[in-house]
Amino acid sequence: MSSPEQTPILAAEVWDRQLKAGQSGEWSVLATTIAPGCVWSVVTQGAVFRGRDEVIGFIRAGFDAAATRERPDVRGEFSTTESGVYEYTSRGTIDPNHAKAFARRLTGGRPIITSGLAKIVGWAMSGKSFVVPVCFVYHVNQDGQIDRVNEYVGKRSTT
Repeated sequence: MSSPEQTPILAAEVWDRQLKAGQSGEWSVLATTIAPGCVWSVVTQGAVFRGRDEVIGFIRAGFDAAATRERPDVRGEFSTTESGVYEYTSRGTIDPNHAKAFARRLTGGRPIITSGLAKIVGWAMSGKSFVVPVCFVYHVNQDGQIDRVNEYVGKRSTT
């Protein structure tokens, strides 16, 4: 007996699973969507995160930086079975307890910011509302895991 032909999943299904896991803080589920050798580049800030643990740490720091986060305002989403593009606007309020980490994320961890200046930037941003347009171009490997992401962050605003 032959097995029925399976419909290939779209890369967007993997991306959405990763997003939902991050939004709900299910880090072990998120880990199943990230390839061990994943490379996540925040192109506009010049930051690169390599390997599952580093990528998850970066994603987690981004989610933890928000005291409140609105539902993403998805602008566009497209994918094939291997690659996809996801564009959205992130909105929320910066958590005073995590503002320093958020400042590091915005600057890509540049050494001058990770020193004392991050504390000042974090303090200035603490409790502020943020609006950040973001676009991700990603690739899903043959194992159904995200193995490459180029993230492009637009002009941010805080109030």
